[in-house]
Amino acid sequence: MVFVHGFGSTHDATWGVPGWPELMEDIGYRVVPFGLPGHGDTPVPGGTDDDTLDELLGVARREGAVSAVGFSAGSLLLLRAAVRDPGAFERLVLIGIGDGMWADPSGFSSLADTLTADEPDASTALLRQLAERAGNSLESIAAYARSAAPPPPLPSLQRLDADVLVILGDEDTVGPADALVSALPRATLTSLPRTDHYRAPSSPEAMSAVLDFFAR
Repeated sequence: MVFVHGFGSTHDATWGVPGWPELMEDIGYRVVPFGLPGHGDTPVPGGTDDDTLDELLGVARREGAVSAVGFSAGSLLLLRAAVRDPGAFERLVLIGIGDGMWADPSGFSSLADTLTADEPDASTALLRQLAERAGNSLESIAAYARSAAPPPPLPSLQRLDADVLVILGDEDTVGPADALVSALPRATLTSLPRTDHYRAPSSPEAMSAVLDFFAR
């Protein structure tokens, strides 16, 4: 099962610390990490977003992984990969993703300059703090922000041939996720009480929802 972390984070920070690998191993799945370009030890992107999608789909094929879990930018990357190859995944878990991500047509590229600004706003300052705490270079993750494509058009999600679980904190500013869930052929939504964007991957309710999803 492929796991893709969020923007400014790493596999260990998003998934390892809360204990996702052990959780999935307990129900018979092996976690396959996929690092966003420019994050952690993954090289700064040298190509296009399509190259990143090809790499992700290639990893899934080589590992025999037909399920995947993403958080935030990782969820968007999985969606773009599934639109590119609709039969690649049978089940997707998309955490920290909502309709607000479709409001800015530039996607993550708008973050590139603000990340390295001398006086960032409060939300960017928090993102910078989290990114540096995870061991990331601001310049490297800004390079990924410039290369990443925007979210796929909602109508294109109709071609997905996968069961999808969307998990979103009720205090996450990218919410709601009504339009996203409606656009997916087979999707359910789990709302996490009293949970903001960054706390979603470590939420016990999120873990329980994922266990139930894969037990079906």
